[in-house]
Amino acid sequence: MNLHSDIPPSEDLPHEPQSVAHWSESYAFWAWDHQNDLTVYGHFQRHPDKPIIWRGYCTVMKGDQVYALHSYGRQRSPSGPGFEAVYVVIEEPHYLWRFRTEGAGQQRSAASLLKSAITDGPAIPLKVDMQLNCRTPVWALKHGTQDTEAIMPAHYEQTGRITGTVEIGDERFEIDCLGANDHSYGPRNTQKLHNGSGFFNGAFPSGRSLTAIQMSPSAHTGYIHLGDGKIHAVTRVVMPKSGWEPGETGMFLAQANGCTAEVSYEITKRRVALSMVPPNYEHVGLVDGMETRLAYCDISCRIEWDGEAGSGSWEPCWSKV
Repeated sequence: MNLHSDIPPSEDLPHEPQSVAHWSESYAFWAWDHQNDLTVYGHFQRHPDKPIIWRGYCTVMKGDQVYALHSYGRQRSPSGPGFEAVYVVIEEPHYLWRFRTEGAGQQRSAASLLKSAITDGPAIPLKVDMQLNCRTPVWALKHGTQDTEAIMPAHYEQTGRITGTVEIGDERFEIDCLGANDHSYGPRNTQKLHNGSGFFNGAFPSGRSLTAIQMSPSAHTGYIHLGDGKIHAVTRVVMPKSGWEPGETGMFLAQANGCTAEVSYEITKRRVALSMVPPNYEHVGLVDGMETRLAYCDISCRIEWDGEAGSGSWEPCWSKV
């Protein structure tokens, strides 16, 4: 299967910073391990004032507890984002990513992060070493897509199989599960996000995958992959309307030309709330609780599509402006 979708390998690697207002670059990495009741969510963003510096965090969600390492550092390697404590090495563009963390994570309950952000304090040794073997073709967001240009002008995603280990204190977990990545670059200002916007991505053992993005009531995008190596561009999305409580169930829909994905979901206990500070800073946890001006929550879900069980993340956003 042509996983790179004729996109040059260089597009997977970090780009040369540009002298453009709010120019930045971001990477994300997910591993959804239902067997161990564990999710890893990593995110990287270049500092807007000095792009050689990356903001990086690793959040490990184990049940209803979140272990977060969040810091800044100079770029470690031209082969991926991050710094020595938390980074990605793109070992083979569009085929193999390696995500590593070694440091200490501050432990908070998922519920407490809806009330306040993490602060300095006691932390638990945390180590992550895992590989994403990509199994689906690259989805590239078409440039100029309505209402997305200011948030992610160039955007790529893939899903696949995650293998590796996670260590929390003296506990060690062998990981073999579904996962995903994404990579964006260009001018980025999260102030443009609309209240009610959202992002839902999912993967299935058969190789099927999808992403549904709603940036405003009229701006829908994403893709559907049926496991045959073909990417179908989404034209209509129906996002969930429920709350975020563990055990809640619902449906979301992604519609493309010629195919439709109607996916049921169940919210797990594995949730991490994040504050956004434009143009592109983030905090783990909500700085002003539910009155935080701009925020989102990464929610791990069990999902099902035409009888096949899979895994994914739902990221609903809200704005108080």
